[in-house]
Amino acid sequence: MKIKQNSVDISKYITSVTWSGSSEQVSRELSFNIANNPTDSAFKSPTPVLGDIISFYEGKRLFVGIVTGRSKSTELGDVTVDSKDFMHYLIRDKYTDTFKNTTAEKVTDKICKYFGVKTKKITQTKIHIKKLLAESEAAYNVIVKAYNKASTKNGKFYIPIMEGTKLSVIEKWQPSGVVLEVGNIENAEYNENSDEMVNQVAIYSEKGKKIGIIKNNQSINKYGLYQETYTKEKGVNAKRTAEKLYKGTTKEATITALGDIRAIAGRSIKIKNKATGLSGTYYITSDSHTFENGIHKMQLNIEFRKTRESV
Repeated sequence: MKIKQNSVDISKYITSVTWSGSSEQVSRELSFNIANNPTDSAFKSPTPVLGDIISFYEGKRLFVGIVTGRSKSTELGDVTVDSKDFMHYLIRDKYTDTFKNTTAEKVTDKICKYFGVKTKKITQTKIHIKKLLAESEAAYNVIVKAYNKASTKNGKFYIPIMEGTKLSVIEKWQPSGVVLEVGNIENAEYNENSDEMVNQVAIYSEKGKKIGIIKNNQSINKYGLYQETYTKEKGVNAKRTAEKLYKGTTKEATITALGDIRAIAGRSIKIKNKATGLSGTYYITSDSHTFENGIHKMQLNIEFRKTRESV
């Protein structure tokens, strides 16, 4: 494990590191503790300040970002430094525009050029978007909304990520390559909820007139009514597209296991462990990797089905 402050290696002063991310707000974060002893004149620990560039390596570079916060609880206590990757600018920066007759990739290119963000791999959907409005919205949200429009048509899922200082938009839920088996998992907890359920979709014309409705009566009778709306698009089968907005109950689990840097939010993971009741492919919605005393552990929140980015 190695951490650099700007270009200086400060690893020997670090007592613990947490590297984390979420598939819904994909600005990855790095928090670390620096040993601090101001009473010892021979001990000169580093003092990262807001705006410093932080790089984190575990075999390869996993993170580069900017210091956004620092704190300490006592005079002799460790100093805690918080940093975020460069996606956090697109999450914070507001953007207003009206896009017409375009694609999600063109929307992304235009926003990145406006904010001076370099791009690496922007997935080409080639799916026509007739109109997309953005009024003082987070630039990140506008990109996600554009790709979600493509997603409702082709059934694929997309996620923006930062690769170093460059933005990529990739297909979501690609395999991480991680397989958790007996002995790897320390703990597993489960829950099920209806927070994101959709069992009725009202279909509207482009002029805002209600022109139809589809519903899942069995789900409505059991759980109650949860409605979403859909505006019909030219050349698109409205009923089939609206049906793709149906969502059932959400099954989730929290897994604590031996760490693997490949297991990050937006990727899928395989679990083969009868003791936990989990067997199959699952989808990582958030991850937190902790490195301390030479031990790497991770906590993963996983879902049992694929979901789109939410805005």
